[in-house]
Amino acid sequence: MNHLYAVFIASAVLFVAGGLLLWAARRADDVNYLIEKATPLPLRLINPHDDVWLRGQAECSEPLYAPHFALPCLYFEYTLEEKVTRTVSAGGGKTRTETSWVVRDRQKGAAVFSLRQDKLSIEIDGARAAFKNLSSRTDYQWNLRHSLSYLPYPAQVSCIGCVSEDGRRLEPYARIPLLVTPLSREEFIKKAERGERLLRFFGFLCLFLGAGGLLYGPFDVLGWPRNTGGSFAPELALYAAGGAFLVHVFVWSVYLYNTFVQYRRRVDNAWANIDPDLKMRADLIPALVEVAKGYMKHEREILESLSMLRSGSNRADKIAAESALAAGTARLMGTVEKYPQLRADAAVGKIFRELQALEEKIAHGREFYNATVREYNDNVMAFPRGLVARLFGFRPERYFNEVNAE
Repeated sequence: MNHLYAVFIASAVLFVAGGLLLWAARRADDVNYLIEKATPLPLRLINPHDDVWLRGQAECSEPLYAPHFALPCLYFEYTLEEKVTRTVSAGGGKTRTETSWVVRDRQKGAAVFSLRQDKLSIEIDGARAAFKNLSSRTDYQWNLRHSLSYLPYPAQVSCIGCVSEDGRRLEPYARIPLLVTPLSREEFIKKAERGERLLRFFGFLCLFLGAGGLLYGPFDVLGWPRNTGGSFAPELALYAAGGAFLVHVFVWSVYLYNTFVQYRRRVDNAWANIDPDLKMRADLIPALVEVAKGYMKHEREILESLSMLRSGSNRADKIAAESALAAGTARLMGTVEKYPQLRADAAVGKIFRELQALEEKIAHGREFYNATVREYNDNVMAFPRGLVARLFGFRPERYFNEVNAE
């Protein structure tokens, strides 16, 4: 029976590990969603409380120097290990030697630095940030091993976070993390999604193997389908695998149902993020039209057409009006560029910059809305996930441009 206890313990560990990996995949998916939702903006267009992606040159008046390696960096994690050899008893009066690395020292540090774009900059407090995709170095000296993970300085970096109240700092806020990485936004998102998929794959694999092992023991004890006499029986393993498959299908279906609910909610949230920007633009356009009338006497057609444009009250109506509004706003802003005296007007300049920022946010919002719809639809329509989706009444959503085309 000893082999059954060993199988049971190993299977229980695998089953729990599978559950933890699936939980970690769900958490990673939530973080990836927040990261992808943040708007990539130039520094000149950011406003307080914006959650944004920024990329630029890191500048630091006092960079850190990593222990042992003496490399200038913005962040480092240093470990010093010593190779230790021990003599241990092997039983029966015999001994054996074991060699292992023992940690003797750990250090880490983070610098305060600025992210610069042209003449503008914003402060990043490294102590409040999570640094990702670090470089690494290892150095061996006799029986010592020096390991370093670090973000070198100088460097081009990408940062995600929330703009502070005074607009001078990027910081974490609520569920929005403060992240620093040398990768571009696209590279970072692809790598994060790849890690999420690996967690999910190994999570379900561990659940399947763990369930099979946990079912093998009871089948053996009950003597079903036959008594094995305590020896391994391949046919018993097949029955256990079949039971594990049923458990796997049940867990997979529950996991998928929760995924459908979560992704459909994300589609609604993606629209909720666009809607306030559309309303704000609808309020700004009349103000700009009113101020611009005195200057743009030869562009009355643009002004009058924009004045008449109104978005509807529901999502479909607002999306349907978006194409005309976006085209009209682009024409207006392009025309304003032709009038230096108009741009010099303080009121016009302020509204113009706000409209530029809104157009960037709305464009990203449209892209993000379609990305969330695509992720939801891929899960709802793909086989065999589509079977579970139809069973619970989940249907594909329409893309922004599809609603607009109608």
